[in-house]
Amino acid sequence: MFRRLCPILILFVAPAGACTDSDGNRVTMQRWFESNWGSHNEEVTDARLAQTREQNRQTAAADSGAATPAPTASSPESEPSEEQPGDTDIGHEPDRKPTPSAPPRDAVTAAGLTVHDEVITVGDVLEPVEARLRALAAELPPEAYYRQAAQIVRMQIVETIAQHLIWNRAKSLITDEIQPRLDTAVDKMEKDRINREFNGRETEYEVFLASHGMNRSDVRSRLERSIVIDTYLRDRLLELIPPPRKRELREYYDAHISDYSSPQRREMFLIDIPCRAFLDGRSFYAPRAHEREEAARKARAAAEEAAAALADGTPFEDVAQQFSHGPHRGEGGAWGWITAPADPSEPPLRGRWEKVSRRLFELDEGRSSEIITEPDADAFFIVKVGRIEPASTRSFQDVQPEIVEALRRRRFTRRRGEFLQKELEACPSCPTTRALEEFMRRVLRAAPAPTRGPALGKLPRP
Repeated sequence: MFRRLCPILILFVAPAGACTDSDGNRVTMQRWFESNWGSHNEEVTDARLAQTREQNRQTAAADSGAATPAPTASSPESEPSEEQPGDTDIGHEPDRKPTPSAPPRDAVTAAGLTVHDEVITVGDVLEPVEARLRALAAELPPEAYYRQAAQIVRMQIVETIAQHLIWNRAKSLITDEIQPRLDTAVDKMEKDRINREFNGRETEYEVFLASHGMNRSDVRSRLERSIVIDTYLRDRLLELIPPPRKRELREYYDAHISDYSSPQRREMFLIDIPCRAFLDGRSFYAPRAHEREEAARKARAAAEEAAAALADGTPFEDVAQQFSHGPHRGEGGAWGWITAPADPSEPPLRGRWEKVSRRLFELDEGRSSEIITEPDADAFFIVKVGRIEPASTRSFQDVQPEIVEALRRRRFTRRRGEFLQKELEACPSCPTTRALEEFMRRVLRAAPAPTRGPALGKLPRP
């Protein structure tokens, strides 16, 4: 019943969202998402980055000037929109309409962003996505990193706002009967994250949370809320999703045939005899020519002795344990499964094992190779094929249940996005784009900095 909350990427594809800009004009959440940093499919260019920096400088100058007057009853931001949401087929309550008494939405307090009298803090947004941001910060150059970080933060802000909007209704699902199951689900999610991101160390996890001004109780409450909200939406929306037709199943299968195909793979056993294993310690790092020649002679002699033992019927594993100097000597040279590359011209393995891995896919099952030399690597190898699993493709009939589930998840995600967009449209106290931008800059300033090359510069202080 309880599943991990699905991301609502559709929020940034479907037009919706009843935000207003600082002039009181209605704008869509998609427009806010694309502002400054552009749509998620647009290329990063120097001109675009320069424009972004100039916009940020102008915003910073405006923010450092006179304070924005609080909206009055006659100002555009305090008036309800003429576009009122009506009944929908996804269970949206028609009585949730904007009212003139909506609280001010144009300010980000020191505590964070206020939605429905609740405060969304920087930690609320950053903590769930920080591991992903850290990985991107280590992999991407600054321009690409800041662009993706902005997208991730925007998505998380909107998701957090949407959760706040429907929590009061969703929490009615929590009963004395459900609470133990809910606690178990939260325990598993928390444990999985600690194992995945913190090497199973709870103390590191708690230090990380403290750096964001949070504790485990705070995060557990958020996880519980996300599970309950996801369950609430599934209960309301899944029954509205029609079963896919046979034609749709077939089209999906044909478009994703690689997902149901497995390339050939083979078990590899390897005797690895490097020449360097026969150098003494004094000449290991800078051997003389005659020392290298002597080491190569000894290595070849060992390889020939190993080949002779195999020819006499000695099991390959025993020979590998006696002669091999490779990383899997203790396992009898067993490397496990090696998968054939999609491109036949590419080697299954690279580096010093490239030639060996190509030979692996030329032998019959259970056969051992001749002595393979690698002059560049100064080594001698003997490779053996264990079991062979041929390439295969699962039939359309076999995978139909999986395709049905995949299409249902896709449609649920779309329905979920539409539902949450309507919640945003009906929200009288959702923040303006000015407040969203101000809050997003605050989150980005607290995000991990890129590690590859210089940063883009400090984000403007709101």
